[in-house]
Amino acid sequence: MNTPFPNPGLPDLTPRVIIQNGINIFLVIIGIMAVLMIAVSAAQIITAGGSADKVKKARQNLMWGIVGLLIAMAAGLIVNIVIGIAS
Repeated sequence: MNTPFPNPGLPDLTPRVIIQNGINIFLVIIGIMAVLMIAVSAAQIITAGGSADKVKKARQNLMWGIVGLLIAMAAGLIVNIVIGIAS
């Protein structure tokens, strides 16, 4: 197609691509937050100073951080599989 303004090599942004990119960005943010939660929980365990209550709370936070990371990874996998099948 001969247009006055040719595409300078940018990809065609279809609604599917825009939605997929938005979901992937959201999942990356969720993954970063989960990793930060894991790091903070690990630091809390290290600095608990032998307090059983602090260690227990930090371990619970660590467990939920790991669960959040696994859920984010599974959600990303499911979304990419569904979008791959749909296209």
